[in-house]
Amino acid sequence: MHWWDATFPAFGGSGTYSAGGGCSGFTGAQTQCENTIVPVELIFFDARIEEDFVELNWATAMEDNNDFFTIEKSLDGSTFTLLAQVDGAGTFTSALNYFLTDTSPYNGLSYYRLSQTDFDGTQEILDPVAVNYQDKTRSFGIAN
Repeated sequence: MHWWDATFPAFGGSGTYSAGGGCSGFTGAQTQCENTIVPVELIFFDARIEEDFVELNWATAMEDNNDFFTIEKSLDGSTFTLLAQVDGAGTFTSALNYFLTDTSPYNGLSYYRLSQTDFDGTQEILDPVAVNYQDKTRSFGIAN
């Protein structure tokens, strides 16, 4: 099996996520998608704890008019703050890998969310992923 044949983890599930686009033209029980432009075909998005930072990685199979990605983080999974904005490739028909390092992760359970914005301003917000970072530089104990 080659890496392009594999099923990748995507937002807590598996497969690919297509941001934007849509299907129309229902014919009975069969759906036909014609002339549908999918701005970004996302292969995966994940967050991994490294020694003293969190590494965020994602890959796209293709991009069409992709302006940028936005990465946000949250302590509670519902209120997010901006971490960074990463330029998209515009239109690119091959796989691309992206990464971002959060050098100031929240201590304990936190969430990271990826969104994608087209040149026309259309935005797709994707499901968050969770990490449980434990800051090794903090020590707790009883003072004598």
